[in-house]
Amino acid sequence: MKREFSKTAPILRLVFAVAALSVTLSIGGWIDFLASGYAVAADLLYGPVVTAERKAH
Repeated sequence: MKREFSKTAPILRLVFAVAALSVTLSIGGWIDFLASGYAVAADLLYGPVVTAERKAH
């Protein structure tokens, strides 16, 4: 009998799927953490952006 059809094959696939999902989510969390940090640093460094207001005639 082939290993792909053994009883442990679905369990191993589930373990690999859970591991892949957790790695993907952790990378996404790390990118979000970096982006949030840069946004805070840019706001502290440059301050708010003030644009000219256009007056209606």
